[in-house]
Amino acid sequence: MTHPSTRLPAADPFNAIAQAIRNAFFHLRLNDEHRQRFRLALAALSRKEARA
Repeated sequence: MTHPSTRLPAADPFNAIAQAIRNAFFHLRLNDEHRQRFRLALAALSRKEARA
């Protein structure tokens, strides 16, 4: 069974800033289950946009 990736593509120079803001928000506002779901969704959307 393969596991979905939570890795975001490093296509733009603001990726590190966006990740820091996202991680801070996740840490403050979401429980572990929701953090994992949002990371998977954001990673999938980022990969889709990077291919487009």
